[in-house]
Amino acid sequence: MKIYYTVCMIVLISMPLAFADQPLTQHTNAIPLLPSNIPHETTDHYPQGYAMGYTFSQDGRLFASFFAGKRHYDDHTNGNIRIWDTQTGKLKYQTQIPHYYNSYRGDRYDIQFSPDNKMLYLASATESQVFIWQFTKRNKIEVICMQGDRAEFYDVIQVAPNNKRLLLQGFCYTQLCTKETLVNGKTRYSSGYASGFFHNEKTSAVLHNNKLLVIYNNKNPDEFTIKFVDELKGLAKRKLVNVWQVSPVSNAAHLTNIIDRTNQLFIVVEVLDNDLLLHQWNYAKRQWLGTQTFTGLAKPNMEVKLHKNYLLIYSPKKDLAILKRNDLQFSLLWQKQYNSLKDLIYLDFSLDGKYLVSDFDMIEIETGRFITYPLMRRKQKINKIDYTAYIEPMIKDNFFKSYYSEKDLKCQDNVNLKSDVYSLLNQKTIKEVDGLIVGMSPDGKTLAACKGAELFLIPM
Repeated sequence: MKIYYTVCMIVLISMPLAFADQPLTQHTNAIPLLPSNIPHETTDHYPQGYAMGYTFSQDGRLFASFFAGKRHYDDHTNGNIRIWDTQTGKLKYQTQIPHYYNSYRGDRYDIQFSPDNKMLYLASATESQVFIWQFTKRNKIEVICMQGDRAEFYDVIQVAPNNKRLLLQGFCYTQLCTKETLVNGKTRYSSGYASGFFHNEKTSAVLHNNKLLVIYNNKNPDEFTIKFVDELKGLAKRKLVNVWQVSPVSNAAHLTNIIDRTNQLFIVVEVLDNDLLLHQWNYAKRQWLGTQTFTGLAKPNMEVKLHKNYLLIYSPKKDLAILKRNDLQFSLLWQKQYNSLKDLIYLDFSLDGKYLVSDFDMIEIETGRFITYPLMRRKQKINKIDYTAYIEPMIKDNFFKSYYSEKDLKCQDNVNLKSDVYSLLNQKTIKEVDGLIVGMSPDGKTLAACKGAELFLIPM
């Protein structure tokens, strides 16, 4: 994702306020995107209006919009996707989606570019078709499966080399999405919940060599059993086949796990009395790498998040610890309790790995320094629904998802809306926009904004 050098952290707050400065839509550096792709009318079958999605490529050179189209009685829509060059505003790729099944009735779609910026994914909507578009090779989308019925927004976190299997990550669950060609020549689409939180267990999944690997924790009354699985049989029925013949047993008070896809590792964390045990396996080599013990670090119900060489360990009581990794070995960087931390659920690593970020506060990784956002807290209390907060270069997509309001993406209804670009570290507004900001490029150099039926890019 993203680094921005002149300002370490930016929040964009769209709110119904007037600015004294000249609107940026009137400035010569605003790049209009034509056609704008923003409709005006609503329909009886789609009372909330048309659904749209916007995203920048990983390198910031492309900007894409997805328009779900007019809803028909059978929940199909006629949509389109357009991709522009962010430097010139030139339309480079476009495709029509003549019969896209979409039972989701919100306004938001999370479209994504692949890491190499050669494919576009859509997998965010409940009970809708999941598709990929290899726009550099073909002018049509390819449907991979039908999204499940869990009320979650999903991101594509991994695509198998054959492009026929996708892993979709939600807040609680991971889905496996598969397209298969049967012996009779027909195509079968399937999806199921590969991992997540189920009762007293947590599982994590990864695609490796076009197959699904799952680390599975099953909690019995007195012990945990860890199973490594390289295929799921009957996803809906949770039938697990252990082909690795690896089933270590633990009597830990608490057990959790995480996957390091970059280094091809399963990482298991055990809480035993006062000790925290960290186990590592290389799933590609099926190799045990060993265990590290950290005394005094264990807390009840701890969970973990990983960013490159930092492992965050946190508990519901706001006990946080950072382990720093060097050559696959972890060492304790710091351990603190943050009673003033307002939002632990959405706390996550910044894209540059320098901060832990939540909706109201952030923590500097190397020092543990705590930083709060007084403006964010004040605005949230005044009017939660009429603004959307963005941040750069700190988090994925540059916005706080817990602040998301479907109203905010309806550009045609917000013609008088203004937006701020706000520096969290410097605690001041650094840019003002006449319009609704719908995105920021990963490099922090370009904003995407809309006003009525107009869609345009603004260089930072």
